Amino acid sequence: MSFRRKDGVVTVGVIAGQIDGLRKLVHSVSLLQVTDRRRFKIEDVLNEKGISVLWLAIVNFVMGAAIRRIRQAQKGLPPRKYSFLFHTEQARKSHDWQEQVVTAIRDQLVGAAQAEKPRLNAILRGSYDDLKPSVTLGGMTMPEFGAWSREVKKALVDGYLMVTKVCRPGFN
Repeated sequence: MSFRRKDGVVTVGVIAGQIDGLRKLVHSVSLLQVTDRRRFKIEDVLNEKGISVLWLAIVNFVMGAAIRRIRQAQKGLPPRKYSFLFHTEQARKSHDWQEQVVTAIRDQLVGAAQAEKPRLNAILRGSYDDLKPSVTLGGMTMPEFGAWSREVKKALVDGYLMVTKVCRPGFN
């Protein structure tokens, strides 16, 4: 992706190499429509390449919140809470499956943080590298990786990442 800043507005351009990323996104959305264990194993969700767009988005969100909380602490401000909304389908059946997938992602991230699994460190490093261009484009510096990853692991272990399903009454 390319980033340009003009008068405080950030534009993102997709170049030819990112077309594959867009295909992955479309594939991930299709995996989230219905339960299909032939295409996707929920018990190993953090290693499922077909759903990596979703777990990377969740990890990037937690990482971004951790960066914000580190900055707030440095300024003597109280830590704030953040929300991530995920919605792709209107059908209740899809919502139920998506809730299961997101809950599995959360549970596996928490388990990996508690057990200090190397896979989590690789995921965090990938997210750190993914967020760096956006943070530096905003004129800020990234926190040191070690401090930042400790904050993310603390957020996971302490239960900061919650999954809540919200549906309208009478929604099918």
